[in-house]
Parts: sequence; C-alpha cells; structure tokens
Amino acid sequence: MRPGPGRPPGRRRRKRVGKSTLALALAGFAKGSGQITGSVTLDGRELVGLDEPTLRRLRRERFGFVFQNPITTLDPTMAVRRQFFDPESGQVPVAAIRDLLARVGLKDPDRVLAAFPHELSGGMAQRVAIAMMLARRPSIIIADEPTSALDAQIRLQIMTILVAEARQTGAALVVVSHDLKGVRADCDRVAVMYAGRIVEEGPVAQVLDHPRHPYTAALLAASPGNEAPGQELCPIPGTFAHLASGNPQVVLPTQTEHR
Repeated sequence: MRPGPGRPPGRRRRKRVGKSTLALALAGFAKGSGQITGSVTLDGRELVGLDEPTLRRLRRERFGFVFQNPITTLDPTMAVRRQFFDPESGQVPVAAIRDLLARVGLKDPDRVLAAFPHELSGGMAQRVAIAMMLARRPSIIIADEPTSALDAQIRLQIMTILVAEARQTGAALVVVSHDLKGVRADCDRVAVMYAGRIVEEGPVAQVLDHPRHPYTAALLAASPGNEAPGQELCPIPGTFAHLASGNPQVVLPTQTEHR
C-alpha cells in the first residue's frame, strides 16, 4: 500500500482476516509472538527492524491512532483537558484545546474540557479522541474501524471530520472498515484482504466497479445497498479458522458464481 499525503486508502474485508493486525504493523506493533517482515517506509525511512525506543518515539511524533471504541482510548480517571499531549512542548494550551474541540464539531468546548470520559456520549468521546490525535500533528493517521460503535448519523460526521482534517494537514489516512459505502465515499484507494493477505488493491472506482478478484466480487454481492429492487443479497459461504493455525478453512466463491 502507498498512502499519500491527504489521500485516504481504505481496507475492506470480513472479520478475522488480519485487518487490525496489518494496520498496527505499519507502526511496528506485533501481537503476541508475531513478527513483522517485509518493508514499511515513512518519508524514505525503513521502519521494519527499528528498536523499540525508536519506534515508540516515531509513534508518539509521527503516527496518530483512532480506534473502534473511543471510551477505551480515554483515561477514565482524568478530565478531558488533562489528556491532551503535544510531542514537542508536552502541555497543550487550553485555548488550543478549545480550538481543536471546535474543529471536530463539539459545540460546548468548555463543558467538554471539564468532563470525564464516562460523562460523554460515544460520538462525543470519538470526537475528543480525534482532537487528541490532531493535537500531536501526525504524519499518518491509522483509523481502525473508527465508526463501527456509533450510529449512522454520527458515523458520517466522524468520517467527514477525519477525511477533512487529513486533507487539510496533509497527513496520510489509513481507514480499516467493513462499510463499503463509506470506503467508496471517503477513500481514494482501497485494499481488499482475504485470509490474511491483500488480494486486490487500486483506485476505489476501479476496484469496486470492476473487481478482478472473486472475493472482492463476493463482498460487493453481499453488501447491502448495491442490490437492485427485489434482488436478494448473496451471503459469502464458509468460515475462517484462526490464521495462526496455518490451515485456514475458507471457501472462496468462484468468479462465475458472482457474475
């Protein structure tokens, strides 16, 4: 994948195919006994093989993360105003925090500043998490299903904020999502994963309008909103075994079945 400045690529796939694992591997995170191989470059610098202190500094200074459950992103013991961090100066001025909260659509920044995470709704908490991430001015934003825990209206607002901020600041935005409509609306490029591997990647219109891999075609046939009136959705048969087993039992539909 080659996410460029201000250009969000999306990833579309079913559950349990390695989406979050791959996204976090970009920042050098490996789950359990996992190992990261291959190449990950940021501004020409190779990240694979760097020592942990260097990776931690890069995560703090260059990466921004937006996770699925915003409440778990925030410290429950601290008011919102104490949770903002600047990688250069450490403390973020209150006026700057107010501006950030306003940028992400919070209409009463002063009340939010004094609130604890449990006093916020899911949509408000996700906006706060995005504002905290923007305070660090990241070069690359990894958004791992940032709207799946939110209702449809808030989902649209959050993605609009993320895409707008990435384009305004020039940060690259990588979005992990199951929402095919959202990927089409918000992303420039898309990568489709199957059984732990990227099987198709390219411009959104090319991949979603003219899929070359049978799994991409199967995803499109199974996604609500693409069917004609009276047409039934085509569920994808089979289940994924745990990829660590080394023998994932999956059923890959043939291209003929989804023409």
